Amino acid sequence: MAEFRLPAKLPCFRGWPRVDKSSSVGITNFYLTVEMVKKNGNVSRIEIKAEEPKNWREVYGQIKAMKSKIIAPVDNMGCHTLADRKDPKVFRLQTLVALMLSSQTKDTVLGPTMKNLKENMPKGLTVEGLEAIDEKELNILIEKVGFHNRKAMYLKKTAKILKEKYDGDIPDTIEGLMELPGVGPKMGYLCLGVAWNKIDGIGVDVHVHRISNLLGWVHTKTEEQTRLALQSWLPKELWLDVNHMLVGFGQMICLPRGRRCDICTLAENNLCPSAFTENSRISKQSKKGQAKDKRDLVADEDEDKDDKLTTRKTESPSLSPRDEKPAVLQEDERPARPRRAAFERSHYFSKKYLEDIEDLV
Repeated sequence: MAEFRLPAKLPCFRGWPRVDKSSSVGITNFYLTVEMVKKNGNVSRIEIKAEEPKNWREVYGQIKAMKSKIIAPVDNMGCHTLADRKDPKVFRLQTLVALMLSSQTKDTVLGPTMKNLKENMPKGLTVEGLEAIDEKELNILIEKVGFHNRKAMYLKKTAKILKEKYDGDIPDTIEGLMELPGVGPKMGYLCLGVAWNKIDGIGVDVHVHRISNLLGWVHTKTEEQTRLALQSWLPKELWLDVNHMLVGFGQMICLPRGRRCDICTLAENNLCPSAFTENSRISKQSKKGQAKDKRDLVADEDEDKDDKLTTRKTESPSLSPRDEKPAVLQEDERPARPRRAAFERSHYFSKKYLEDIEDLV
């Protein structure tokens, strides 16, 4: 049984493993056993499949080759491109700020927002500048990112912590980074890799989680489970590269909606178990067309019946105009369909359930 140790004293957020000083998880028969904490506080042990895929190196190489031929938003506006490199301490802080703003925010919005901060903050985008600026003014500068109200508050609190505990610098450990408000494992591991050049874990966001499951590399339900499963077999020298590669691949080819399997070499070479072919797409479209034709045919038959019914009614001498009723209700006479209130459908996104901005990433 191989032992797979995790950092001690990790906070127990939703879907994260519960770890203390003496705990560890083991890999037995290609399954990673992890203790998970539920919302009610109960602890349950789950098994994550952690078997090394046989052809993962070939798949990885083809994705990297495709990614090298395209320019994705992450290449020009990712967190590794947005910080000033003249002062190492400022570079590390701005990298952390970019990551904190990145959750629930597209790279095309993140880039201009970081530029706006650096150009319009009175004392610049530094720890001193974040401490000096009013929270309302900061909120206006970042108003285009997701959950900007909460992030403005987090940035102010973070600046105070960095000034008091780290002499204006950022922590160089995953435990220290995750003590900052709004920072979870994805942000923490990416920040360590970019800011400190320390590779202690894989930063798993929605793209990495989604594509890893589509490829059959992992079979997981949460980003944190995906991170643990990938780290059990992926070589450590690829831990930082895999995030940047899969994010760009997910932005341009393997999109969340409308995947471009028609131009993906993995689909062409039968290396992706989730790929669809043009034939399957055409067959789906033809089925939709056949169903639409059937609906049109039924509608035409109903119209013919309605026409016959109205002609019979007008020709019958026993019916007076007062007794006649229209065969089909007019649009303004149809009863309105009941609809649920919008706030009930957005229950998940209420402030009550947003303890951490990375819960939704």
